[in-house]
Amino acid sequence: MVALQLGGAPAATLGEVKNRADLVIFWGSNPADSHPRHFTRYSGTAKGRFTRKGRKDRHIVVVDVRRTPSVKYADEFIQVDHGCDYEVLTAMRMIAGGKRPDRDEVGGVGVDTLANLVDRCKKARMGVLFFGQGITETRGKHQNSTAIYQFGKDMSRYSKFLTMPMRGHYNVVGSGNTMCWQTGYPFAVNFGRGYPQFNPGEFSVVDLLSRKEPDAALIVAAEPMDHLPYTAASHLEDIPTIVLDPRETLTTKIARVVIPVKHAGVSVEGSAYRMDHVPIRMQAPLKSPWPKDDAPLDAIIRKIKQIRIEQAGKTDGN
Repeated sequence: MVALQLGGAPAATLGEVKNRADLVIFWGSNPADSHPRHFTRYSGTAKGRFTRKGRKDRHIVVVDVRRTPSVKYADEFIQVDHGCDYEVLTAMRMIAGGKRPDRDEVGGVGVDTLANLVDRCKKARMGVLFFGQGITETRGKHQNSTAIYQFGKDMSRYSKFLTMPMRGHYNVVGSGNTMCWQTGYPFAVNFGRGYPQFNPGEFSVVDLLSRKEPDAALIVAAEPMDHLPYTAASHLEDIPTIVLDPRETLTTKIARVVIPVKHAGVSVEGSAYRMDHVPIRMQAPLKSPWPKDDAPLDAIIRKIKQIRIEQAGKTDGN
């Protein structure tokens, strides 16, 4: 999100990828394991309007620090030294601009190999670069993503070229979209002063928990004990924690209060956002005895308002 805010990026839907992309690059992403239907539905073997032969109409490149299961589906594998994605992307942008690094390899990759990849990107009818957590969770973090987006914009001068993150969790795009149209900000939003304040590094959950600032936590359909760094997640064990979740998780095991709720998209209908920001209406094929997420949240809000009214009355009486 931070990288996207810094310079924007050319984008389109997965339908466009299916119908038009003849060059697909997976960088720091292993869709064979993380997104098993992505390859068959959109980016690999799927047949589209202008890709009628499916896999035969596409050249697929995997760029990663190691050989992953996705490599066997690719036409080309480029292995980058660990933590050197930013250097490699910078070298590719230099090559795209008509210059050449003064060395034979960058980040473990030969400059000639990078030059061939850049040339293929320029000549593509439509290219798309999917990047995953191998980019965002290594040295450089959002600067790596910024370099990806900037490279995509560079290639857009020569051909139709897209960049798209391979999001790791269900409906993670939905939370960002909802926060944006509610507050104008995608994440790290503080409502402590009665209006939204945005400041990554100060108001994000990892930073708050790492500094041990919260003295209570309400967690809805998230698994911080499994996904957050230890310094952040461990603080949740020391404070009162309420969890709303349809199943048992590591976080429910340390919570003071656990409220079971319906599983979104399974027991309760609603909208979820695909990784390309397209909203999908979810049905509810299975029944559940538990309430929806909003029922206990509304009850908590009503109780807090009642307590505030009572406290205000006592203050006025005194």
